[in-house]
Amino acid sequence: MKRLIFAFSIFLHFGVGSNLTAQKVTLSPVEFDEALKEVKELRQPYVLLDVRTPSEFKSGHLEGAQLLNWQAEDFKEKFKALNISKSTPIFVYCYMGGRSAEASEWIKSLGYAQVTDMKGGMYQWLKQGLPVAKNK
Repeated sequence: MKRLIFAFSIFLHFGVGSNLTAQKVTLSPVEFDEALKEVKELRQPYVLLDVRTPSEFKSGHLEGAQLLNWQAEDFKEKFKALNISKSTPIFVYCYMGGRSAEASEWIKSLGYAQVTDMKGGMYQWLKQGLPVAKNK
């Protein structure tokens, strides 16, 4: 019954004939890692954004991540300057999940079709013992 109500609310929200392609997904660190591995294996273009501060990034980040500080005044300008295709999968994380949730919502609002947020951020990633890269 809850699924039917949810499906109906989506129908009412978007209306008949609307494009439902833009979505934001929140995944656990293990699922996030698996999704990243999948796009890499498919050699599909993707963007991995670390929205923490520069000092947090230097302490350890996901391999291949780009630093784009959500708290910086020029975050939105810098994001738009990346000229990412609206169909490119975008993976976003922070330390605990709050900043990445906000950034992901904003990115989704621009019409990006595939935005994935990591639930619990680097804190949970580290608790799971997943790999971390460090700047030298």
